[in-house]
Amino acid sequence: MVVPSFLQWNSRSIDDCPSGYQMMIDSFPWTGPGVLKMDTIKFHPDNQFKHPFNEWLSKKYDFNTQRCLYKGREWVSSEAMLCWHFDNGYRLNALSCNPQTNKEIDPGYFYLNLLFRNKSESHKPRTGVRDLVQFVKYLALMPGAPPAVFYEPQAVNSGSSPHLEHLEYERGLNTEQLTKLWHRALGGIPIPGTPYWLVGIYKPEQPAIIDAKNKVEKFERVLAQMKATQ
Repeated sequence: MVVPSFLQWNSRSIDDCPSGYQMMIDSFPWTGPGVLKMDTIKFHPDNQFKHPFNEWLSKKYDFNTQRCLYKGREWVSSEAMLCWHFDNGYRLNALSCNPQTNKEIDPGYFYLNLLFRNKSESHKPRTGVRDLVQFVKYLALMPGAPPAVFYEPQAVNSGSSPHLEHLEYERGLNTEQLTKLWHRALGGIPIPGTPYWLVGIYKPEQPAIIDAKNKVEKFERVLAQMKATQ
């Protein structure tokens, strides 16, 4: 999906002329939608996927891709999202990535990045966490499944992530409440020295093997402890 931009500003250009960069943003306000969405995709045997885990998940969950534009500088920058559709309007942005770089890789550890739903759906039952548990359990059944699932228990914060403001998301739990809830529901295990937690209830039957260069020692140490206690 193409970012709605008519100028390309690299980091050096912005550093050299921050006032000019800001002037351009202020002078040409974006009047289009804040979230650019592709159509919902339903499973079809002819669909082609870059990553096997996406093909596996699509057999049970519809999804769509979208870009969230940064509030106030919409035509300059945006963030891509792949959102899995749960019941009652919940959406999960998740991907397989290296937690040290946040770059998408496959095979790799699977990151539960953001669970949210639009304010317009807030009258529906709150089933997001229950659906998330079922999602994780279904992923574990995949042949060659990601070897681990991780998350960062952090409340949605448009201050640190300005692109999220365009989602018009339902305001939910704060970080402390979210930490307790996901710890209980997902069997969360904190990874020392990182902001991340491993999903303890995730037990893949046939896990994929991650390349040594993409393994994270702190993750592997906790995973080894988990296996030793099983």
